[in-house]
Amino acid sequence: MSRFILRRTHAFRAVFGLPGERTRDQEVVLKALAEFCRANRSSVIVSPVHKQIDPLATCVAEGRREVFNRISQFIHLDQDELIRIINEAEKHDD
Repeated sequence: MSRFILRRTHAFRAVFGLPGERTRDQEVVLKALAEFCRANRSSVIVSPVHKQIDPLATCVAEGRREVFNRISQFIHLDQDELIRIINEAEKHDD
């Protein structure tokens, strides 16, 4: 692994934390990002007006998912941890 990737991985982990070692604020941020980035939902968006797939909104949603996936890769967010974060985000979605 190159030094650049190691530095970047270290930076992502410093910001987002590691499983079992995250601060409350890091947890809040990850949960908010999971919800905003549609980590647990399809990125296909249906227009509420035309009742058809909105290709532009779908592209935006997929871009958000891609960002969350990238963060997940850098902090080595495993499947169980991801599911826990998503479930917590959905519980507090009031």
